[in-house]
Amino acid sequence: MAPVVDLRGLDCPEPMIVAAKVILSLPPGDSRVFLVDSEACAENIRVLASAMGVARVSRRSGYFEVVVSRGSVF
Repeated sequence: MAPVVDLRGLDCPEPMIVAAKVILSLPPGDSRVFLVDSEACAENIRVLASAMGVARVSRRSGYFEVVVSRGSVF
């Protein structure tokens, strides 16, 4: 399982800013799981990550899980 970055409880745009820094620092082939409260934040992280790798959003009970995997090349 990929390491988890829990961003629940943070107001936008803070989750996006933190996620962007983490995603940009990921080595090729590495993954992270982001937990956020807001569907808008989850979608924003998904869009950002899609430009740099692969992202999948899942709705959980009371929050969203965004799994990001960095490709070989951004």
